Amino acid sequence: IFSGMRGTGKTSTARILAKALNCLNPTEDFEPCNKCTNCVDITQGSSVDIIEIDAASNRGIDDIRSLRESVKYVPVKCKYKVYIIDEAHQITDAAFNALLKTLEEPPSYVVFILATTELNALPLTIVSRCQVFHFRPVPTTVVFNQLKNVVIQENKQNKITDDALQLISELSTGSVRDALSLLDQILSLTEIYDVVDSKTVRQILGYTPTEFVHKYVELLSKAEPKVLFDYINEIYYSGIDLIQFSKDLLEFFHSLLYKKVSDINSPVYNVELFKDKYSTEQVVAIIQQLIRLTEEIKRVEYPKTLFEIYTLRLTSQYKEIDELIKLIEQQGQIQIQQNVLYKQTTDSNFSVEQKTQSLQPSSQLQERQVLNPEDFWQQLLEIVRIEKPLSYPILAESEVSLSDNTLTIFLQNKYLLVSLQMQNLNLEELIKSNFSKNIKVSYEVKQTSKIVVEKTEESLSTEHKEEVQQKNVVIKPKKTAQVDPVVEKICTAFSGKIVQQPKKEEKL
Repeated sequence: IFSGMRGTGKTSTARILAKALNCLNPTEDFEPCNKCTNCVDITQGSSVDIIEIDAASNRGIDDIRSLRESVKYVPVKCKYKVYIIDEAHQITDAAFNALLKTLEEPPSYVVFILATTELNALPLTIVSRCQVFHFRPVPTTVVFNQLKNVVIQENKQNKITDDALQLISELSTGSVRDALSLLDQILSLTEIYDVVDSKTVRQILGYTPTEFVHKYVELLSKAEPKVLFDYINEIYYSGIDLIQFSKDLLEFFHSLLYKKVSDINSPVYNVELFKDKYSTEQVVAIIQQLIRLTEEIKRVEYPKTLFEIYTLRLTSQYKEIDELIKLIEQQGQIQIQQNVLYKQTTDSNFSVEQKTQSLQPSSQLQERQVLNPEDFWQQLLEIVRIEKPLSYPILAESEVSLSDNTLTIFLQNKYLLVSLQMQNLNLEELIKSNFSKNIKVSYEVKQTSKIVVEKTEESLSTEHKEEVQQKNVVIKPKKTAQVDPVVEKICTAFSGKIVQQPKKEEKL
């Protein structure tokens, strides 16, 4: 299996391998001579023993069956019959299953070469029976040198500049085939232009002129929405594609990020001018917004409107997600303090002790701290029902004991304990976040008939510490009334719950 991105030489390497296997006069390193009849036939594509199959158009089980039939015949002229299956990931699962046995035990004279850009799309049963070779993207410098050699061979070195070749190498993103295709388009127009530079290349290939990108980025740094909107109108009515313009902006800020982090200059944009106008955090935030823009703008009916909306977002304050969370938390704390101060007495002569007491959090947190043990357990069950609904039935039918800041839960059997562990239930965290109490929770497997909750001094308010002594409170689990099967099915179907049940003498 040859896997890798497009244009990295998978099919070409497969042909070279086919020549190496069948060459009549190989070198000492088993390189094909490219002169014998077998090599010449393979190069010309006329060898009957080298079969190339496009799996995109021959992907069905009938095609694979005919392939299995042809495998039975020995090579006509070559030593090996080589099947090169391009775009192998397009083959259907049923066809792969039909090919599986042949791949597992092929005839000694048959070699299968599967070329694919999506290795993960191939069945594991196929991959496990093949030797896999990964083709990586070709480095930009290697692509540039190859383009330079092609230009010299075509005697066009005076018609195209090195910066244009560098730009083509960058645009190919590691694909030699794409780079050669772009170069072929450019060279076909060298008779029109005296010299082709990077600016001309961008114009020929439909990319945004760099001056438009530079001016937009300059206006964006000043954060003036009105001026930016006027310039967007100018861009739009100049015939520039906003979809491509969005991609070019993303490319610019990506180059700017490289400049700020690694001090690497862009071969296309003059990022040095904007290095000090944007912080690294701003560049990262802009790139995140532009990634979303380039995805969304391809699907909307009014790309100009969407581009204006994102421009308005980019002119606002740039904040990372972590910073926004911190700001929200800080604002929440400030808001709490403001509310407490507002409730203070208007008497200007109140003491410092009174001021300190007025700043203490009051409301729901303090109310929960003075709950009696039975209410505490019932409220905790309600919180579990909302946040961990799968754990609620287990706890509701379990027995508990609260003593010395330790909550012990007695489960009916060990399987319920395993179930709670699988649900990642953290009661200690729920108690701390909702009741502001540090209570240790432990589980035991025990069968008893009552729930004992011991009231401690910490569960009482400071106002009643001296008045109330510790005592045990026995709380029996709330019995669940018999539910009509029809009602139970309705609750299950609509994810509902029973809030009230009729008395025995009443009818449903």
